Amino acid sequence: MSEGVIYNIRKEERTVIEQDAPADIRGKTFEDYALDIALTGRSRMYYGHVSKLSNGVLEAAGAIQAGRGVENKVSIPVSAGQVLGYIGIQPGFDIGMWDLDREGFFSNPDRYTREYRASVSYTDYLPGALREQIWNINPRTVEPRGGKITYDVEGTLAGNWFIPGTKSLTEWSKQLVIARHEKYADRVTIADASPLLDGDGAKNVGRASYIWWIKGNIPLPETVTPASGKIKYAVADWWKFTHQEGNPDGTLLIRMENPRQIRYQYFAGKMPDEVTEFSGEARTYVR
Repeated sequence: MSEGVIYNIRKEERTVIEQDAPADIRGKTFEDYALDIALTGRSRMYYGHVSKLSNGVLEAAGAIQAGRGVENKVSIPVSAGQVLGYIGIQPGFDIGMWDLDREGFFSNPDRYTREYRASVSYTDYLPGALREQIWNINPRTVEPRGGKITYDVEGTLAGNWFIPGTKSLTEWSKQLVIARHEKYADRVTIADASPLLDGDGAKNVGRASYIWWIKGNIPLPETVTPASGKIKYAVADWWKFTHQEGNPDGTLLIRMENPRQIRYQYFAGKMPDEVTEFSGEARTYVR
C-alpha cells in the first residue's frame, strides 16, 4: 500500500481443523506468515495470515525460523504496489495500522501497549479512489466506515471492562466489552470472554466468547451511569437478531457501582421480568 521497510517476519505452521472446511483441505498443514512493515519512524502496518511470500521477499529475508512468538528481524525495503505475498488456505486476512501521532482514548490507557493505543484504520490513509474500492466491498455502512477500537466513554457503561487484578490482555477470560458490532455498527454488542482459556490463543480451539446483541438495542451503554441503577438487557447470540428480533437466550443484570466499577451477571434462559437481584455468581469488573 505504501513504500516502507519490512522489519520483522513471523511464520507458523497451522493445520486446518475446522469441521466446516472443505473436505479436500481438512487436516492439511499450511504456512501462515505475518509481516511488520515500518512506513515512517512513527507509523507501521501489519499483514497477518499471509499464506505465501513473494519470491522477492523470500530471497531478501533469507532463512525464516518458524514458531509461535518467534521473530525474524529483517530490513527489506518495499514500494507501493509491490507484491509481498499471497492469500491462500487461511480463511481470513488481517491488516493493522499504528500511528503514534494519533493515540486513541481508553479510560485506563496504562492497561494497553502503545500499539493498541495507536491503532487506527488504514483506510484513513488511502487515496480517495482506492478507499472507494474498499468501501465497495466493505459490509460496514455506519461511520466510521473503517471501524475503531476505542469505545470507552468515561463514567458510563460503554467500553472495555476487566476483572480486578487483570495484568495482561492475554487474560482473555477476565475481559468484557460493551461496544458496537464491527460489521453491524448500529447494534450494541456485548462480548463476554469468560468461557475462554487465558494465554496462548491456540488453547481456545472449540471455545468462543459470548457475543450477544440486545433485544431492542436499549438502553444505549453510553447513556448508562451509576445513577441508572440496575439495568436489564435481554440478549441472544448476535446472529439470531440479524434479520429480526427473535427470542432472547437470557438476561444480563448490570449495575454501575461507581464510574469505574460495575456488577454483572448473566441469567441463562431467564427473561427480564424473572430477574430481580444478583446472586453469588455475579462478577465485578473495573476499568
